[in-house]
Amino acid sequence: DAKIDLNGNGVTCPPLNSTADGSPDDRSLLTMLGLFFVESGGPTGTTRHHTPDSVYDGLSMTLMLAENVRTGVDPITPNTNWANPDPHRTMFYFSPAVCKSLKCSKGHVNYALANNGSQGINASLTEPEGSPWPSSFHAGDGVNMVFADGHLRFISRVIDGAVYAALFSPQGQKLMSTALWQRLVDDAAVP
Repeated sequence: DAKIDLNGNGVTCPPLNSTADGSPDDRSLLTMLGLFFVESGGPTGTTRHHTPDSVYDGLSMTLMLAENVRTGVDPITPNTNWANPDPHRTMFYFSPAVCKSLKCSKGHVNYALANNGSQGINASLTEPEGSPWPSSFHAGDGVNMVFADGHLRFISRVIDGAVYAALFSPQGQKLMSTALWQRLVDDAAVP
C-alpha cells in the first residue's frame, strides 16, 4: 500500500517521537481526520485515542461505524470473519484520492473525491472480501452508519464528497491552518 503524506512535506512514516515530519505532523493530522488510527505505533502499539471531549465537531456529526458487506471471511485466514477486531480487515475511511499523488499539500486536496470512483459508498459491492469501503444491499442505494453519539442514519451513495469527509473528522475545526482544511463552502462565495 502507498503511504499518504498528510502534511504534504514529503516525509512519510517517520519513527515515533521523531521531529523529522515537522508540525503539524502526519500523526497529528490523522487524529483530526478520524476517530480511529490504523497504525501500529511501533512495538508497543498506538496509545492515542479520542474521548468525547476531544471530538470538537460534535459526537452527533462524527461517523464511528458503517455497514460493509465486503468485510466477510478471508479464505487465507479461516478464523477471520465480519466480527474480527483487526482494523486492517474491518476499517472504513474515505478515499485517499482526496490528495493528489497521495501528497496533501496546498492546492492538491480535493474533498469532492472522498466518495468517488471505486472507493465510494457501495462501489465495492462486487469487490473481494476485505474491501474497506462502506457497502450494503439496501433499497435506496446507501449504507447505515452509526455516529459517535450512538444514533444511526442511512447515508446515500450520492452524498457529496466534502460533506462525507467532514463527517469522518472529529476535529475538523483544527484543520483550518492546514492544506486539509475542510471547507464546505466555496471560498470565492465567502465575502
